[in-house]
Amino acid sequence: MRAEYTHTTVLLDRTGSMELIRDDTIGRFNAFLEEQREAGGRATLTVVQFDSQDPYEVLHGMVPVADIPDLTRESYVPRATTPLLDAIGRGINDLEASNAALSPEARPDRVVMVIIPDGRKTRAGSVSPAP
Repeated sequence: MRAEYTHTTVLLDRTGSMELIRDDTIGRFNAFLEEQREAGGRATLTVVQFDSQDPYEVLHGMVPVADIPDLTRESYVPRATTPLLDAIGRGINDLEASNAALSPEARPDRVVMVIIPDGRKTRAGSVSPAP
């Protein structure tokens, strides 16, 4: 019998407004990563950072959770503005394409998408930079 397999995609807001919560974001991401490592079972992770300079930078694509390094101040540097809806749309499309490319027996049993923004909402669902 095949072991249950979970794939998680994390869309990580890297915009300038995240500077105020940079260390918290790094710490919470690393805590999440450690929980996933300890959970056992078959699990992969895709980590994408987004901002207006690079709206969709894939750091890790469907990599086993155990092989994902912790986030650091060097690997997570807030900058620019927020193309949140673009990143979400592309994330969904990429996830769909990645799964479609796998044989049915190799596809995850569960797929999770995690979005880590700064939480500052403005008109029309866009996210504004912190003052």
